[in-house]
Amino acid sequence: MDSKAETLEAVKRDDKRLLASDLVRRPRKKIRERLKRHIAFLRELPTLVGSKMRDVTLKRGRETYGYE
Repeated sequence: MDSKAETLEAVKRDDKRLLASDLVRRPRKKIRERLKRHIAFLRELPTLVGSKMRDVTLKRGRETYGYE
């Protein structure tokens, strides 16, 4: 068991208070760069989907009309 003196000493310590989130939060390394890449991908997504849909539609049209 702690003695009164040890308990008093522990209470008097001037430690910085920590929140639970401070203990579990991961460091935010290069988050700005990751966000920039993700936003660029999202901006490009309609173009990628559009070209894929166009390819599928053209292929289906060729098959339907016997061009392939």
